[in-house]
Amino acid sequence: QRTGSPANGMIRYNTDDDALEVYKGGAWGLVGRNRQTASTSSTSQTAIATYTASSSLGIEITVIATDTVATERTITKLLITHDGSTAVATQYGEVNTATAMASYDVDINSGNVRLLATAASSNATNFSVNAVVLD
Repeated sequence: QRTGSPANGMIRYNTDDDALEVYKGGAWGLVGRNRQTASTSSTSQTAIATYTASSSLGIEITVIATDTVATERTITKLLITHDGSTAVATQYGEVNTATAMASYDVDINSGNVRLLATAASSNATNFSVNAVVLD
């Protein structure tokens, strides 16, 4: 996937992350929107999306969480930033068909910013995470 000597402005499709990337400032970074999906039947905290910290200084995220048993849905908007060792998130919008499907947190793990979800129910909960990476 990666060339031996990338140059600023090179573009590639990363099949591991299912994302379009551009090489800028010595690192590969996401271009435009990025969509990731996850599913859990646990009420334990679960990583539902990851972003390379070095190329994701700010991230605007929309999460659609759906309870597959009760068919309830929550759409949540978050803004995330970090300083390389600590990530912070602000939730600035949420709409629900009944009750909130999950709560969210962020951390940095192995050079990645991770979006963590704690599902409100042990029913199967599907997450669709759509992000715009801000640099």
